[in-house]
Amino acid sequence: DEAYAVKPLATLKAEVNDLLQKAADQVARKSQQLPTIKPWSLLPELLRNAFACLVLAIGFAGLGFRSNSAFPVLAELQMGLEKQKHRKARYLWGAKPGDFYLQKLIEQVDAEDEQDPPARPLH
Repeated sequence: DEAYAVKPLATLKAEVNDLLQKAADQVARKSQQLPTIKPWSLLPELLRNAFACLVLAIGFAGLGFRSNSAFPVLAELQMGLEKQKHRKARYLWGAKPGDFYLQKLIEQVDAEDEQDPPARPLH
């Protein structure tokens, strides 16, 4: 603005300092109006979060293996995603089944299972 261009630098500096002081005073007043937080008031929320984390961990551990599979659920999901990626790659680029690392790993595990079947996990 042209109004600021004609004001001396010292006047502008004083105005900016005054505005900053008013903002600092307003923040101080607002912070004094806030209720003080007591550490014990946070305890119920902390306990609720800890309990929720424990339930999620137990649920994840319980669902980690399906009863009719030797692979964990996450590994099955990964294999499914790799198969989907393989189908897409084969469709787009004509890739061969042995081109992917996970496919090779699955074949290796299958070959080892034919020699010595794994013990079923206890559930």
